[in-house]
Amino acid sequence: MRDAKGRPGLNPLRFYYKVDAKTLEIIKQLTFKLGWDVTEAGKTWLFFPAGTAMSYFRFEESDEPGITPVADEDDVEGNLQSIRDARRHADYVLVHLHTHEEDPDKGLDTPAKFVPLFARTCIDAGADVFIGQGSHAPLRGIEVYKNKPIFYDPGDIFGTSSTITRFPADFYWRPGYDPEIRKWDATPTDAINIRQRALLHRQFVTPPVEGAIVGICSFQAGRLTEFKFYPVTLVTQHQTESKFPILADAETAKKITERVAQLSIPFGTKIKFKDGMGVVKL
Repeated sequence: MRDAKGRPGLNPLRFYYKVDAKTLEIIKQLTFKLGWDVTEAGKTWLFFPAGTAMSYFRFEESDEPGITPVADEDDVEGNLQSIRDARRHADYVLVHLHTHEEDPDKGLDTPAKFVPLFARTCIDAGADVFIGQGSHAPLRGIEVYKNKPIFYDPGDIFGTSSTITRFPADFYWRPGYDPEIRKWDATPTDAINIRQRALLHRQFVTPPVEGAIVGICSFQAGRLTEFKFYPVTLVTQHQTESKFPILADAETAKKITERVAQLSIPFGTKIKFKDGMGVVKL
């Protein structure tokens, strides 16, 4: 029992890093110089940024070279418990994971190493569809695992933050406003534009194609019988209508489908463009 009852919120999926001894030593030396608090428990190291008591970065020493992100085992089990419970009550179970993380070796359009493993584990636990979203890549690949669809990121289908008229103070703390605009004089539109520029900068390069996909998954008796998707783009005119999806024109739809097909090759998925849609081979 916890001291206080639970409250509405989300099911977290935290992650930590397994690193080799040399990398861990570099991290330790850096955090010592930054004045962070450090807690050691065997091969597990917790680094607490200065001024915090509960927020920390977790690293575990590994015999394998490099850096590998790993999903927190307790959080994984908590999510799987919810999936198994949903399986008992629902005809179909959809799992959504909001994740910004990427594979540092392969780039923004490839999910972090712990995400595919988690997605497949969710399918094993009873999920019918897994949807990763939030990378702003803008697209990632598709996998069909045990005849169940996995979207590693279908893209940003809506982006309605441009219509919000009020933000909390810390939303304006991001640096990068035009010289003539002081951040305490900035409007919500100024703050949104700064945030959007930061997202574009995070990608470092212009993505091969802009757009998103809307998946259509047909099931019979719990078995996936048809898997296709509609390529869409987002309206860019007029602030009040901006970032709403519309069907992509034929040329753009083909480019989006080919991009998703390319990103899906590592997952063994074959996709063809037909009648303005992407069709996934089952």
